[in-house]
Amino acid sequence: MQTSTPIIDIHIHSTLKPYGNSFYTNSNKKSIYDSACIWFSDKHSISDSFFENTLGISRYRQSDFTTLVNGQHKIVCLALYPLEKEFIQVKMPVLKLFENHLAQFASLLGKKRVEIIKSNDYHYFNDFINEYQYLQELNNQTPIDSSKKYKMVSQKTDLDSDASLFVIPTVEGCHIFCNGNDPRNLNQWVKMEENVIITKNLPQPLFFVTFAHHFFNGLCTQSRSFFDLTGKLLDQSYGMRDYGINYNDIEPPITTNGY
Repeated sequence: MQTSTPIIDIHIHSTLKPYGNSFYTNSNKKSIYDSACIWFSDKHSISDSFFENTLGISRYRQSDFTTLVNGQHKIVCLALYPLEKEFIQVKMPVLKLFENHLAQFASLLGKKRVEIIKSNDYHYFNDFINEYQYLQELNNQTPIDSSKKYKMVSQKTDLDSDASLFVIPTVEGCHIFCNGNDPRNLNQWVKMEENVIITKNLPQPLFFVTFAHHFFNGLCTQSRSFFDLTGKLLDQSYGMRDYGINYNDIEPPITTNGY
């Protein structure tokens, strides 16, 4: 029952953890009791609060659809995000042996998902399309053991439906247009314009795509976005521009492909 003014959220990552957990063969994306389902809610524990307050790591799901609906959300701009490879690479040599475990612990993406991101076969554009299709699977459908459903929005009239939640897809980072996982490799950008056309013709179009994100994406330089412990663990120095930072690369603010 609606008890307050409905909320519109312009930036959430509801697919990040459930999509990551959908790579196991026994996962059930349509059951709200399965961690691969976007409706699956895992209430944070005392230990989760400790890690969040001391390390800035949110190990529990903050924007699963069950929590959103219960929290009076009605319209959300959901950010699809093929995880940048550097996100699961630590820069401290002493921690390299524990890289996979640290990534899994901090993100709860699932061991299988971490292994895929680290592999040479990881492909930003393909992963974006797969994550988009993951979101489409339960579009306008009621999951198992639930009476609620969400609807992906493609036009204004979609808001007239009886869905519990309306989802407007967006993307965080133009690295998605790279055909591979190394944006510095120019050969991985040969299909960039083709990928843009495919994206523009998706059934439910993207509301917006941010140009940059955490790491150099082959299109433009980026700001510092990691501080404290995360800044010590992850290396975003290549292409990073900030006051007082001495950089060694020669990347222009916007590359030829970026233009």
